[in-house]
Amino acid sequence: MVFHRVAAVEQLQASKISAQIFEGSFADAQWDSYGSQRHAWVTVRTREDVDLIVGRALGHPNGIQWSTNQIAKHVGVPEATIRRWRKHLSSPDGEDQRLATRGGVTYSIRTANIGKTPIRPRNSSSLRYDLKGCLSEMKINASPAARRLLNIVGNWAFGGSTATECLSAIENVIEGLSKVDTQS
Repeated sequence: MVFHRVAAVEQLQASKISAQIFEGSFADAQWDSYGSQRHAWVTVRTREDVDLIVGRALGHPNGIQWSTNQIAKHVGVPEATIRRWRKHLSSPDGEDQRLATRGGVTYSIRTANIGKTPIRPRNSSSLRYDLKGCLSEMKINASPAARRLLNIVGNWAFGGSTATECLSAIENVIEGLSKVDTQS
């Protein structure tokens, strides 16, 4: 970008030029240029200007890793603009990762599930209702011994007996069945 300034100085026939020189790579210069457009001395950006800058910033190595908020501040656009672009450009396999900085600590975050509703477990009362229904259905076609076992498990599941009492009752049923088998 220095040649633009030199050409302007030559055109003005000035003998001096004021400039700040920063060390860095071409990628660093590109990244800085995306942020330079937010300053007040720059003319108002058009929608096309913003789209071009945001698209380039999101494709840049820093933009791939930086958080949405960090890019929005750097580029000088609302965070919603960056969010909208990221949603449009995000990878379909959900492997997006970003770097976030909070409290002076930088860390990597997976962004695949951001904005997605987690699967909530069903509440315990509906699970109990389902279990009661299943036990009732099984009892209809069960043998007397199986029905007795289902009653024991049901009593334990719904608080009618302790785990120790349940196990003892099941062992009694099994013992009784063993005696019947040996007698036959």
